[in-house]
Amino acid sequence: MKMRFFYLLIGLFSICTPCFADDSFLADLKVLYKYKDWAGSSQTNYLRLVQDWTPDVSVCGATNFVEKPYVSNSQGMRLGIYFFQPTNMPCVVELRIAQTESILDAHEMLMRHFGLCAAKQPFPSGASIGVELGDHCYTGYPIGSTTSVTFVRNNMLICVSSGDRKTSIYGVAKTIDQQLLSILMEKKDEKAKKETPQ
Repeated sequence: MKMRFFYLLIGLFSICTPCFADDSFLADLKVLYKYKDWAGSSQTNYLRLVQDWTPDVSVCGATNFVEKPYVSNSQGMRLGIYFFQPTNMPCVVELRIAQTESILDAHEMLMRHFGLCAAKQPFPSGASIGVELGDHCYTGYPIGSTTSVTFVRNNMLICVSSGDRKTSIYGVAKTIDQQLLSILMEKKDEKAKKETPQ
């Protein structure tokens, strides 16, 4: 049941043109991304997983906000889809957020999401063009642009994109990532205070 829901989330999350991705293709894809070198790892030692987080897109000056109801299951896997237009941008931004049950699950979902994309692989790493988001980050095409950004942080998979190939969505993606990071750091600070002798 868990795996069926996992595949459902992947299908709903994917914003690329779908193509057939069998296990052998996925294995080859993981080699391209050097998946074994980073699967299950994160840049920060998070104390707990993210649960039931909803981004605040109002800080982007969002207008025409549309939120699709969350798809979720009893094990804590969750998918949220948002559409909005920031006041300083000429296009609508699409934000997709998948909450998984572990850091490794988020990374696995990232690979399966890429496996459904009819695009040249591997996608450019964010670090290669100075885009530092999440624990692992990738951008779209053309190379060097930030019209779409996909990244994982902790147990979350996040994709930000727009239909405008000329407009960067990096500012929006960074705002979303900072919100996510801030709640994780708040939880870390709370634990540190509890452990500090009075």
